[in-house]
Amino acid sequence: MSNMTSNMTSNMNSPTPKYPTKDELLAATNLEDLTLLNDWEREAWMSIHTRAQLSYVLSAKQIALWWKLYAKLQGKEDKPQAATSDNFYPNTVAFLSRANVHIQRPQLTIGNVRIRRNSPSYSRFPNDYTVSNPSTSTYYCAIRGDNGQLILSRGMNATMRDEVLSILNRIEADPLKAILSEAADNCIFCNRELDNPASRAAHYGPTCAAHYGLPWGEKGSNKEDWSNEEELI
Repeated sequence: MSNMTSNMTSNMNSPTPKYPTKDELLAATNLEDLTLLNDWEREAWMSIHTRAQLSYVLSAKQIALWWKLYAKLQGKEDKPQAATSDNFYPNTVAFLSRANVHIQRPQLTIGNVRIRRNSPSYSRFPNDYTVSNPSTSTYYCAIRGDNGQLILSRGMNATMRDEVLSILNRIEADPLKAILSEAADNCIFCNRELDNPASRAAHYGPTCAAHYGLPWGEKGSNKEDWSNEEELI
């Protein structure tokens, strides 16, 4: 076993973990695939690793978390492998891509599924979309940005997979219908609280309507008016 691997194992389980050395920090900096981490873990990693590189004082809890996330990035944790599927969602990608000129990470939340574009700053696949649980950040699958192909996690059980695919299929078939069928107190795009009747009826506010090229206001507040809407994609 290498010294670095030995250090990683001992520090993950130690009540007083050792501050990473310069060599260990350099090795960690060269790990590119931060998509192995969920949203919270990526933010924690970027914050703690940056502080460590600057030799800031870290708490024992922060150092232990650094080692834990470092192990996950190296694939030392047991992690189910992804598998390509025969499911493609090009309309969903095209719909979310409308907002690319306005925001870096377009997203949409329907039920227990959030589709969010990967970060251009720290993702190895910045044009792809991560599909996860909006409450727990549990990773479900990914959608390729170039052709819409679904990349499934083998860790998904059959019930979870069927639920996620059902929602994704609804969005792919008709994004507007999927949006309108969702009971939501917050915007299904940015998650901000909706504070007027027109926004609550449309399930998004005027800013997100402009970002995603959707109607809002008098038309957006009346579901009957959507029946003759021109094709989205």
